[in-house]
Amino acid sequence: MTTATRSSSRSACAALLLIVTACAGCMAPPVSWRHYPGEKQFTATGDSLVVLPVEDRRELHNDGPSLLNYVPLMLWTTQTDSMFDLILRQPGTRRGSIANPSLMFVAGRDLHEAMAQELGRGRCFGPVFRSHEESGPWPGADERQHTLLLRLNTLALKQVHLRYGLGPAAFALFMFGAPERHVRLVIDWRLELRDAEGRLTYESDLATSRVFYDGWYFSTDAEQRALDALSLILAEELDVLQEACAPNDQTP
Repeated sequence: MTTATRSSSRSACAALLLIVTACAGCMAPPVSWRHYPGEKQFTATGDSLVVLPVEDRRELHNDGPSLLNYVPLMLWTTQTDSMFDLILRQPGTRRGSIANPSLMFVAGRDLHEAMAQELGRGRCFGPVFRSHEESGPWPGADERQHTLLLRLNTLALKQVHLRYGLGPAAFALFMFGAPERHVRLVIDWRLELRDAEGRLTYESDLATSRVFYDGWYFSTDAEQRALDALSLILAEELDVLQEACAPNDQTP
């Protein structure tokens, strides 16, 4: 093999490695809601439970993507999705809001379904219904039916888009795996459990925030990690609820 042939072969390998590296930097798994249930089991109370639809009190006040992303010398820009499951065609307008297809997450629907599944799996209450219509008349004079409500005050994503001062040229760094953004997950909700007479028997307020950075090659992106954290936080909160309501002879 001649020197020229070897040099050409090395150049071809280097070019191929460059292409593979760039493609790897652009790869990311699809973002989707997946509930991760807790592993604890609880002694049954003998009471049924209706998980009421989520009471969504969030206000739509989103900041769309900023045009400053395309201005050189900007190190970062910010964006707020105060509904977590919405994006805006026109920032600040309710009429322009649409479901965010990249997240595939609708807070009221998915949290409600996850709560019902989690509490049914925990076996503290049985059976667990998703609505009064689903349960119908609950028979048995000695059996009670509780209701659980999640009041959602805040569930938002606050994103920081990293631009590295390069404006539109920052895309070159993203191709090679440089973090594109980080997001802050903000949660503020209240759980209320009431007995058959409507008396409040358990209440819990949660206000917290978590920050997630985009990883490098083949890492799960920040939005997915925020969704996963939301699932784990919900499972932990429902475990605490069941621990408080289960009889003292709780089984592991």
